[in-house]
Amino acid sequence: MRCSVCGTENPPENRYCHSCGVTFSVRCTNCGHQNWSTARFCGSCGSSLKPRPLRPRAGERLVGERKQATVLFADIVSSTELVVHLDPEQAMERLGPAVSMMCEAVGRFEGTVVRTLGDGLMALFGAPLAHEEHPQRALFAALRMQVEVGRYAEKLRAEKGVNLQVRVGANTER
Repeated sequence: MRCSVCGTENPPENRYCHSCGVTFSVRCTNCGHQNWSTARFCGSCGSSLKPRPLRPRAGERLVGERKQATVLFADIVSSTELVVHLDPEQAMERLGPAVSMMCEAVGRFEGTVVRTLGDGLMALFGAPLAHEEHPQRALFAALRMQVEVGRYAEKLRAEKGVNLQVRVGANTER
């Protein structure tokens, strides 16, 4: 199984990527049970784990539900200046591990990475998987990002003299 975050090939029995730690499991939207990523139906309640199409079929109305969520944005500060004199492979070697660490932090607190933006990401907490404490989960993920990427930045600073920093923001509308 190939990790969608870092691209590492993993054995099919893995529930987490052995390179970046992102979860491969799928949570049932009906009962919340954790299932293998290859499962088509929930092992607890039997509900289909296949995501519903976002667009309605002809004659079908799109029905949604309103959820309160927290959005989190994270990016590497001045990333262009950090890689401007590097070739693309060297740039990804430098920035890729930090972005993988940010994605792992989101997954650890059951957020959803909506989009990676090269040097950063956008994630949701509280949707599609609802949690009453989604704002706290987003903040815990932000703190984990700062700690993990901070450790990586210390290593980069010692080895290459590069000062890498991460900026994280979160917002919840009440």
